[in-house]
Amino acid sequence: IAGDFGLLYKVIKDRFNIGVSLQNFGPNINYLQSESSDPLPRLVRLGFAYTPIKDSLNQLSIATDFIKVLVFGSDSSGATVMEIVKDELYDTWVGTGIEYTYYNFLMARIGYFLDVAGVRKGFTYGGGIKIKQFTIDIGVDSDIYDFQTSNYRVSLSYRF
Repeated sequence: IAGDFGLLYKVIKDRFNIGVSLQNFGPNINYLQSESSDPLPRLVRLGFAYTPIKDSLNQLSIATDFIKVLVFGSDSSGATVMEIVKDELYDTWVGTGIEYTYYNFLMARIGYFLDVAGVRKGFTYGGGIKIKQFTIDIGVDSDIYDFQTSNYRVSLSYRF
């Protein structure tokens, strides 16, 4: 069992938000057929969102995320502080995008993802439908890879 933890701070109500989350915290993944285990890909995310347009009919939001995979036990002996910071920043993923919401019902978005160290970059897109407290959402990031893929992320959420 693994868990996520996050905080959202609304700097300017309904206009500017800052969020941070820790993801995939739990024990290693164990395999039934083997004695080996692998660590979960633990992530730290820091994000900013700004909503310049918000009325009863339209909403436009602009967001940026910085994502860092946490790797424990790496050897950085002999490296200067600046070299360590440079390496850590080089291995940080960045995603940015714009989402348009019509009548608090239909959402469409486009973004750009950059992972310099992993040589992944490209456009992402998606959309969703919101009915009362339920949201059905789909996202596609197949353009960020050098090979053909059909990555779709589908989610169903309920807002309390």
